[in-house]
Amino acid sequence: MSTANELKAKGNEAFAAGNHTAAIDFFSQAIELDPTNHVLYSNRSASQSSLKKYTEALADAEKTVELMPAWAKGYSRKGAALFGLQEYAMAVATYQDGLKHDPESALLKKGLSDAEAALEHEKDGGAGYDDFASKMSNAFQGDVLAKIMANPKTAPYLADPEFVRKVKDIQANPENMSKYMDDQRITVAMFTLMGMGDVFAKGADDFMNDAAEPKTQSTTQSKPAPKAEPEVMETEEEDKEAATKKAQAAEAKEKGNAAYKARQFDEAL
Repeated sequence: MSTANELKAKGNEAFAAGNHTAAIDFFSQAIELDPTNHVLYSNRSASQSSLKKYTEALADAEKTVELMPAWAKGYSRKGAALFGLQEYAMAVATYQDGLKHDPESALLKKGLSDAEAALEHEKDGGAGYDDFASKMSNAFQGDVLAKIMANPKTAPYLADPEFVRKVKDIQANPENMSKYMDDQRITVAMFTLMGMGDVFAKGADDFMNDAAEPKTQSTTQSKPAPKAEPEVMETEEEDKEAATKKAQAAEAKEKGNAAYKARQFDEAL
């Protein structure tokens, strides 16, 4: 019989392969074996969002926050689900709550920026996310590679065979775009193909040299972003880090209680 960690690993592999239905099944089996593991709910939430099952994704994200209230990724998952449900004001509040726990999280800052832009667009009487999503899905239709080559900002991307492979994969099935939204070149190409290339102030070279963690992008238009966050599965190292922080917090609490009992009030928490 597989362990929870083995099932989680299989779920991560399925997610990376774009098989989100299988990923959900593996994470669900793992949850049955380890129902208090916040990472499992977080990963299943990401899988649900990838299938646009935002109500289910929200339920898993809320469980993640309940189990690990100080973990920023839980708020990121919740914000993404609310964004998908077009509950932009609630998404903004969720990202803000997450930033109280992790003020330097680029993921939360990016999600907050996207949600605020979508909310502003909605207030301005915009067509809404569905209309934007439709345009996004059609962006990679036609002679895409020629259009990318014609733009000096995106032309350098074609030197990378991996980028070309991703573009062709999206052309074959627009749903595959969700797998590549963590590649900022795909995002830049998409907006450029949609005639919104001026949304990005950076040039092609800057994006190719960016660090792995996404940076917050400023916009000059109140356009809702296609994704509130790139979906990334948690690793064993992140599990260990969360467990370590929890253990450190418990240790600090015990020391505080001991100090209080000894009437060392200046040391008590």
